[in-house]
Amino acid sequence: MKSKSYKLVLAGMFAALGIVLPQLFHLSLGIAAGQAFLPMHIPAILSGLILGGPYGAATGFISVFVSSLATGMPAMPRLPFMLLEVTAYGYAAGLFYKIIKTQNQIIKIFLALILAQIAGRLAYFLCLLICIYAFGIKSETISFTYFIASFISGIPGIIMQLLIVPPISALVKKMSL
Repeated sequence: MKSKSYKLVLAGMFAALGIVLPQLFHLSLGIAAGQAFLPMHIPAILSGLILGGPYGAATGFISVFVSSLATGMPAMPRLPFMLLEVTAYGYAAGLFYKIIKTQNQIIKIFLALILAQIAGRLAYFLCLLICIYAFGIKSETISFTYFIASFISGIPGIIMQLLIVPPISALVKKMSL
């Protein structure tokens, strides 16, 4: 069992990565790269898979919130959606990793990742529904069309996550034993 100090330090490193990684994508590939490759999701998902759901959720929430304060991204209109979505990614990754019963670590990580991707998008969609119906908010930033467009534009990021998260997670888990 990893110590609480170890988990806090690693979660802090993932949170910092969740702030820095999107900036690297934006600076090197442009603003649209962040929306396509979803770099902010990766550290929260890794944190959830490696440290557990509560750490993944905290990593996701802190990285999105601090990034918004420090860099202005995500912008204020998108902040509540991203807070909920990335927090859900981190928590769901840890939860599904814990409950999936298989001895093959790569398959376990891969399945938890896919389920976390679905859970994160459902959390985003739920937040969208609440804003549209409960608060009567209607704008081009908050619409079903925007949700569909953001999902489609995020397909490269989903593919990238499926390719890089399982081996990174398995390697970090193996190194920390």
